[in-house]
Amino acid sequence: MKICAITASLSRENGWGRYSSEIIGELAKYNDVKIITSRSSDITEYKGCEVISILPDPLSIRLSDYISTISKLKHEIAGCEIAHCFTEPYSPLTAISSILSGRPYVLHAVGTYAAKFIKSGVYGKIFRYAYAKAGKIICISNFTCQSVLKEMRLENTIVIPLGVDYRHFERCRPERMPESDSKILLSVGAIKPRKGYDVSIQAFAMAKKEIDNMKYIIAGDVHDDKYFTLLKRIISENKLGTSVEFLGKVSESKLIELFYGCDAFILTPVQIGDSFEGFGLVYLEANACGKPVIASASGGVPDAVIHNQTGILVPERDVQATANAIIELMSDEKLLKRLGDKGKEWAKKMSWENTARKIMGVYEEVLGK
Repeated sequence: MKICAITASLSRENGWGRYSSEIIGELAKYNDVKIITSRSSDITEYKGCEVISILPDPLSIRLSDYISTISKLKHEIAGCEIAHCFTEPYSPLTAISSILSGRPYVLHAVGTYAAKFIKSGVYGKIFRYAYAKAGKIICISNFTCQSVLKEMRLENTIVIPLGVDYRHFERCRPERMPESDSKILLSVGAIKPRKGYDVSIQAFAMAKKEIDNMKYIIAGDVHDDKYFTLLKRIISENKLGTSVEFLGKVSESKLIELFYGCDAFILTPVQIGDSFEGFGLVYLEANACGKPVIASASGGVPDAVIHNQTGILVPERDVQATANAIIELMSDEKLLKRLGDKGKEWAKKMSWENTARKIMGVYEEVLGK
């Protein structure tokens, strides 16, 4: 099958790029995939696929960009059987270009931007048209799907969760891990309010009163300086000192080392207005390394974490419940191992191969094959 894959990025260092590159890589094993990405990309080939960089920045598209891009995108889509847009802001570009080229298209609905752009107003009408005409809208979680359906009535949605490359984490497992006298709690994700670090740090401070030999490591670049200042104030007020360490942005190899080196993983995202966690790939990545997770039952996270099997789900913004979960895990080696082992089994099931296979089923349905 000839597929036109439209994405803002192929980089594993951001959300759109991380999941779209994985899915495209799987699709390319058995299909002819042409990748259309943003003009800022300097990649010309990916997994044997041609990469054409003609799209504007996804979050600053002007009318002139639409007009100039549509004719180019229409030409690229015309040579394919189906177009698949992985980045929500490109939905109207994909829809108009596909319709003009006479080709069907599917859209991916991921997180915050899935519902944000289909609200009222002229801009919203364009997005609503794109959603309504899509052969299928693939939502990465039930929450994302319901968020879209709250804004408009549709009968073309389907939920297909994201996956994880379990074998990649197995292959890259460090041969030796540095020894630590402390129990290690790990978070991975950008430093911004939606990730809920203010909740997890306060919970860690409460838990540390019960289990003193704990350290909390946070890996992720700072997206919000004011929020980062707040986190440092919380650390100071709770006299945590060096017990909380911010590593900033880390390499892929360092990330895997951190996963294997921790005792448990934690991320407690919160919904802020229209902004929410669409799924939570990072939980599956921690599970792939045999680590149990603590997560807030926020947004699409419950589709990624099975409560009391692959980890512990706590109410959103509940510091006390989060602290209790940390204490429960970190004080019970058998529980750590049981949830870690179950998490590993879950990660094996949630493979990118399964995700791609389900997406191929969507293509065939849309094409009437």
